[in-house]
Amino acid sequence: MMVKNVLDDEAGHDAGAQLDTQTVMQVMATNSDRTDVFEQLQPTYKDEAWVILVDASKSLSSFAQETRGIVTCLAEVATKLVRQRTQWAMFAFNNSIQIIKDFSEDYGITTKARIGGLSQGGTTLLPDALQVAHKALGTREAGAKILVVVSDGYPSGYNDIDKKLVSVIKGFSKSDIYLMGIGVDSGAIKEYFRVNCVLKSPYEMMKTFAKSYLELAYSF
Repeated sequence: MMVKNVLDDEAGHDAGAQLDTQTVMQVMATNSDRTDVFEQLQPTYKDEAWVILVDASKSLSSFAQETRGIVTCLAEVATKLVRQRTQWAMFAFNNSIQIIKDFSEDYGITTKARIGGLSQGGTTLLPDALQVAHKALGTREAGAKILVVVSDGYPSGYNDIDKKLVSVIKGFSKSDIYLMGIGVDSGAIKEYFRVNCVLKSPYEMMKTFAKSYLELAYSF
């Protein structure tokens, strides 16, 4: 929450390289002795909007408990980092999309029950799920939009789906959405997501995820 990831003009200084035009005009109109008419670049942070996309396919069935634990930790992180509850959502995917938390919902007992009830089955239509999440996140107004993908990184479901995934992710580079991949006991996620981390359990979240988040934050 303390990460400063952008420089922004801040008015009200006694010195600086740039004048605050509106304040200068007010001072001149009132013959005031004020000198705090300069702007300075100050480190600040951007408001964030998140979508957490969770792999609920059969390929992660042997790590279902770890996945639920990691997702619970991510939900807690999002609750602390994202100032408004309407600025983050969570979806699960396999052959279809399941809403775990909609933007309009609180992170409460209903959402937590959905996380606890997550089951694994079906194929891993990751590129299709990314497109849905991209569209949903595009409805938010925020300084930084982050899409966090929790998966083993093995797309499946139709021919050349891996090529489709590469193409979809490439399209993100032309948007204002930042991607982070979290591999559940799998390094395959590194092949697709530039910013990534690999976790075997939720207990590794503090060290591993925090490092990846900082890397992402400083690229905003």
